Amino acid sequence: MSPGSRGRPRAVASTHMVVMKELSAAMRQLRSAAGCERLEDAVEVLNATIAELYPESARSRQAGGTSSLPHPVTVRYVSGIETGNTTKAPVPAWLRSVTAYRREQLRGSQVPAWLVHAYDVAFLADGYLVDMYRWAVSLQADQSADPPRAPAYARLAQIGPDGFDAEVAMFLDGPETMRVAVRDMSAAIRRYPSAPTSATDWLPDHEDRCGNVVNPERDLPEGVVVLPGTFVLGWWRLRNTGVRPWKHKVLYRAGGGDAGLRTPPFVPVPDAPPGGEVDIAVPIRAPHHPGTYRLCLRLGWPNGVYCYPSTLIGAIMTLVVLPEQYAGCGTPWRTT
Repeated sequence: MSPGSRGRPRAVASTHMVVMKELSAAMRQLRSAAGCERLEDAVEVLNATIAELYPESARSRQAGGTSSLPHPVTVRYVSGIETGNTTKAPVPAWLRSVTAYRREQLRGSQVPAWLVHAYDVAFLADGYLVDMYRWAVSLQADQSADPPRAPAYARLAQIGPDGFDAEVAMFLDGPETMRVAVRDMSAAIRRYPSAPTSATDWLPDHEDRCGNVVNPERDLPEGVVVLPGTFVLGWWRLRNTGVRPWKHKVLYRAGGGDAGLRTPPFVPVPDAPPGGEVDIAVPIRAPHHPGTYRLCLRLGWPNGVYCYPSTLIGAIMTLVVLPEQYAGCGTPWRTT
């Protein structure tokens, strides 16, 4: 696969990022799963991959510093990346104001995009790490706001009902169950107010809480196998575990865009009293390029503010897109 396919970073990535520890942990775990338990072996494989992907890397400074150009790596460099010890993320202002927070959530390292790509190729991650990288970039930007919020171009308050209809138009080419779900979403979005009714609405509240509920009738397993271009209707069942009623919430896609899995920027969430449960549908279309794809979702309000500000990843789903030649291999999982 070419360095630029699937939204992968190209030969020169000029920006560093402070990532959540989940990305560093995933890099370490996938490296071990690929059979490179020893860091010395991993470095040898990585350097061979870096040399192949980035021929100019041999002339770059080796390991350390904050260079964002591809360069050979050392055991010390890789260890620091995987444990998140090269740089600590600063505590965001919104989190410093909270009485108790876990500093462990903030551990991260400066990981250049080219290194994520090299890990993904060297250790056969099949695009898995690339999507995690995109989340981390997006969520880092979201967390710079106080309180954290989705980017303006993805907010219901900016897009409006007509914009939402344009975003979901492609899913009307899907199966009937998806078309029905999309029409229901469009109708629900039109019932949302354009602004909060009071200054305290659409803001995080420590008495507002959420829990995930297993739904064996609709839940898709992690890593469900699909063919290129397949329409999938993902479902999540959530429970209001707090003491505040849920009103006017939406489920935002973090780090969305044209690359990877296609989804709307957000979907409506039914209202729920304390203790109530809601089922949320998310229309998904698999890309035409084979690989392993993931998406991340977070609850918020129409103004983009996240209901539960934290440095943690939200709800996730993973799909494995097979090459077309495997079209005859059926899957037992219902995807709509």
